[in-house]
This record gives sequence, structure tokens and C-alpha cells, in this order.
Amino acid sequence: MKISVQEFKDLVESLEMNGVDVHFRGEYHGRFFYEGIGVDVENLAVAAEIVAELKYHGYDLGSWDHQDNMGLGFVVAWRTSKFEAEEAEETNHFGEEFSFVSDL
Repeated sequence: MKISVQEFKDLVESLEMNGVDVHFRGEYHGRFFYEGIGVDVENLAVAAEIVAELKYHGYDLGSWDHQDNMGLGFVVAWRTSKFEAEEAEETNHFGEEFSFVSDL
């Protein structure tokens, strides 16, 4: 089952509120044209804790696809294809914009 980016963010923020040294980064553009959803972690053990927490809640993103060491901690990220596709809101303003036609 795929997780939405918002659900992933909520999970990471709940870990952060419970004292885990993690911060949701969001869209992450890494080296070699990598695009994913990233989090900042103090060490890779924290990243493994995120993976375990995801599995506990029924989501299996697997291990992160990308990591980068920023000198003080790491950024780990998962490909955007591993998340639920964001659905665009479909809005049809035709009826509202031309409602005067029905008054003829």
C-alpha cells in the first residue's frame, strides 16, 4: 500500500515531536538529477527507525533510495514514484461563469 506525501510528513513530524532527531524536508533534488521526498536525520539508525515505523503502520517504502551526508547528519530520500500520486482538484467553472445563460 502506498502512502501519501502528507501521511509521510505527518508520521515524520510525530516522530520528531516524540524526541526523534528527524525533520521532514519535503521535495528533495539530490545529486545526479535525483528527485524524491526527503528527511533530515542525525544518523542512518534514525532513517532505519522511520522505515520500521512505516512498516508498523502498514506501509512498505523499503529502504531509502538516496542519501547524502551534509557534514552534520544525513538527508535520506525515497523516489516520488513510491508515494501515492497527488490528485489534482478538478474544478469546472463553466456552469458558474455562464450561469446567466440559464436566465434567458
